Amino acid sequence: MNISREDAAAALASVESADRRMDTLRGYRYMAPYLQLWGAVWFIANLVDDRWHARASGAWLAGIVIGCAGTAVLVVTQARARTRLGLTSPERSRRRSLGFALLGLTILAYFIAMGVVLGPLDARQANAFISLFWALGYMAVGSWLGMRLFLTGLFTVIAIMAGYLYVHDHFALWMAFFGGGSLLLGGLWLRRP
Repeated sequence: MNISREDAAAALASVESADRRMDTLRGYRYMAPYLQLWGAVWFIANLVDDRWHARASGAWLAGIVIGCAGTAVLVVTQARARTRLGLTSPERSRRRSLGFALLGLTILAYFIAMGVVLGPLDARQANAFISLFWALGYMAVGSWLGMRLFLTGLFTVIAIMAGYLYVHDHFALWMAFFGGGSLLLGGLWLRRP
């Protein structure tokens, strides 16, 4: 059987397109649990902030500790799964895990430095500032990973800005639903094929 050059090129293009689609879906599946974990943290901590403001600091501290621990567990679990499936070597998994730990320290250093540079922010400003950082981060990662993650970040940025500008009395409640809620729904969207 003879295949024309055009048919061969079309078949190769089709395979490459399917390969790119599978890479995108794998990336979405990888990111989904992080969005859902942090979406739950944002939702619960903001809800506590709105309903029981005196307990907001404790709720955020607990949420951050739980979120960081959950993130560490996800990174290690996913690295082990990739190694077990033969998708990467143990050494590469260790380097990747170390990279995530250093990224976490870099982000912590950024927030500490911004706290020094900007000085004390009120609760609304701090919530918007920190939330915008993460939402813009999702957009940045989505620029390479795929449009669903980019759009989830974009929607979250728009919702945060709209709430900051127009919702004054119950901004934390707004953030629970439109910050945390958008991440929870975005995580579900990323899980879809």
